[in-house]
Amino acid sequence: MLVRDSKDNAVITVRAGDSLQSLAELAYGNRDLWYVIAEANGRANNSDIQAGDVLILPTRKLDDTPSFWLCDPL
Repeated sequence: MLVRDSKDNAVITVRAGDSLQSLAELAYGNRDLWYVIAEANGRANNSDIQAGDVLILPTRKLDDTPSFWLCDPL
């Protein structure tokens, strides 16, 4: 289940079987954006997440490039 945090990001609790790629697909519609979730949460790869972890899914612009905006997953 996705909820909002105080900075208007989405927050999700990892379930068994989730991966950074599957969460990126759920949140952004693109599995290739898994690294956005990893970087926002100080994780390097799928072995760094487990069921019960609470992860931030950023919904705001992450850098200064004019064309890189993330969609709002909620």
